[in-house]
Amino acid sequence: MPINSQFPLSQLLEACREFLVLTGSRRLTFEYVMLKDINDSLSEAEDLGKMLRDIPSIVNLIPYNPVPGLPYQSSSKNRVRQFSETVEKNGTPCPIRWSRGQDILAACGQLSTRNQTKRLAISVSYTHLRAHETGRNLV
Repeated sequence: MPINSQFPLSQLLEACREFLVLTGSRRLTFEYVMLKDINDSLSEAEDLGKMLRDIPSIVNLIPYNPVPGLPYQSSSKNRVRQFSETVEKNGTPCPIRWSRGQDILAACGQLSTRNQTKRLAISVSYTHLRAHETGRNLV
């Protein structure tokens, strides 16, 4: 992710470890939104599982809820299940947070964007265009 150049993932993970020690918390919860063909490969699941292996944590796996006007798609149910199983094989619980209300655009992430779709689509398109022009990878 582009933000990793400013805040490296290794530093974030070290901060997570320190947080657990300083607060006495049992575990951290990570939220992972799956986007078809962007961050849903099994190698990414393997990497995520290995990365969190020594951090007491749980990964809530959230299939993306499509929003009209945005270019992203949901991963297949089969891919979501495979991703979850792969993360769990590395020792981190990874429950799937299946959505409700997609058929009426009332699922998580859809309600707040219903009236903002055009503005969001323009913003995302511009971001992708700028990333393409500069040769940066958004993932």
